[in-house]
Amino acid sequence: MEIKRFLLIVFFLFLIIPTIDAQSPFQQPKSFSEGFEIKIPAQGIIKQNEDFIFHFHVFNISNGLPVTEDEGVNCFFHLYNESGNHILKENITYEPSNILNEWDIKVTGGNFSRVSMMNYIIQCNTDEFGGFESVGFDVTPTGFIIETSEANIYIVVLIATFILFLALLFPAIKLPYSNKTDNEGAVVSITKAKYLKLLSIWFAYGFLMWFLQTLNSITSAFLKLTHLSNFITNIFTYSNWFSVGITFLVLAIIFIEVWKDIILSNTIKKFGKAFTDGRLQ
Repeated sequence: MEIKRFLLIVFFLFLIIPTIDAQSPFQQPKSFSEGFEIKIPAQGIIKQNEDFIFHFHVFNISNGLPVTEDEGVNCFFHLYNESGNHILKENITYEPSNILNEWDIKVTGGNFSRVSMMNYIIQCNTDEFGGFESVGFDVTPTGFIIETSEANIYIVVLIATFILFLALLFPAIKLPYSNKTDNEGAVVSITKAKYLKLLSIWFAYGFLMWFLQTLNSITSAFLKLTHLSNFITNIFTYSNWFSVGITFLVLAIIFIEVWKDIILSNTIKKFGKAFTDGRLQ
């Protein structure tokens, strides 16, 4: 009985503990009748290493009117990294020519050099009143995070491109390349499958690049896959460089093989066979 009672208490605590609502850091009190209310447009994601302009509006809580710098208001911008360290503090000035009643500040991309979750605080005050707001955001390599529906599409494309890569890799390996020869080493027939083999290599590499690009897009959109994303990005970058050389190499080989096969075909029509050294030409 005592064991059952103990287990019941543990189970009850397990249910209620997650429901306890701890006070979130940097919450702006909403119960004041005087002071400033700061409204910030939704911006949850920022692209890595790119400059970004933060916009916000300041309103008087008592009457709802926008607040400008002419009213003796000073606003400050505080930026915090993923560890909670204070990495930037800037004084924000209100532009008199700004007819949108906006305050804004430009933050350079060097402050967003790491893929991570960050926070900033907007603080505005006079000698009598004040207000602040805290906002969290993500820094990603692409400037976006893949939603579940988009992720499903990416996964389908990823699987499809990999299957097509394997399907083309098979003939690229298995198809014959050399022309058929007799016991003397003379060419008796042209192997046209060599051209399908070369094209299979070309297209297989293309689908491999498509596969790597899709995989890179997926991993770049998740903060927890930063190291994997950097690894795949490097592979994709180098493979992309090689793709230009492979394209020219395959086209050059096809051109040379076509030229050689035309000469061999004409010789075979005359003599029934042809030597690659041109003895019967």
